[in-house]
Amino acid sequence: MVIQTYHSEDNFLTLFNPSKQVAYTRDIDRAFRGNAPSLGLIAKAFGNGARDTWIDIQLTELAAFSGCKDKLTDHQVQGLIDIIAEEYCYLKVTELMYFFRKFKAGEYGKFYGTVDPITITCALKEFCDDRRAILSRLEYAEKKEREINDPEHIRYLRQYAAYERKTRFYSFNFRSKDFSFEEFNEIWWLFNLGYERSDHGYIE
Repeated sequence: MVIQTYHSEDNFLTLFNPSKQVAYTRDIDRAFRGNAPSLGLIAKAFGNGARDTWIDIQLTELAAFSGCKDKLTDHQVQGLIDIIAEEYCYLKVTELMYFFRKFKAGEYGKFYGTVDPITITCALKEFCDDRRAILSRLEYAEKKEREINDPEHIRYLRQYAAYERKTRFYSFNFRSKDFSFEEFNEIWWLFNLGYERSDHGYIE
């Protein structure tokens, strides 16, 4: 699927280059639950070299963005690549792009004069904690959206609204000594002639 979608390593690297971090992560739901491949899938489709090159590009761009005089050494870069590839292979590339974007925004620590690999790995750990909360929030919102649009839920809300209208009318216009609510319920249709009845309840 990854090969059919992105065709080649070069095309993949072009599509998911660091300049697209903001554009690809504006929609949080798409960034975290969309169809972008994980690091593991990239490795399977194009090989470990493609995965490692992509991580390298993101790290190099982050180091350049930081403005620190002392950059990562080749040894440090390779160490970070190995750790990210091994520990975070399940992350989508768009999720990592979100991480790098937020790191640049100052939400996951900062560098003090030099690009520090430990700062990046600690920030990634913190990000994964946030990721769990983000995914839970997105799943909850999706569940609520399904409930809101569910025909049974809509029917219930309309029936409840009709019942509330009926009880308000009774409480404002009658007393229990006149007749009980149960008795009123039997003749409610006399007072409800101004409403149109549907299969879902009463609608004004």
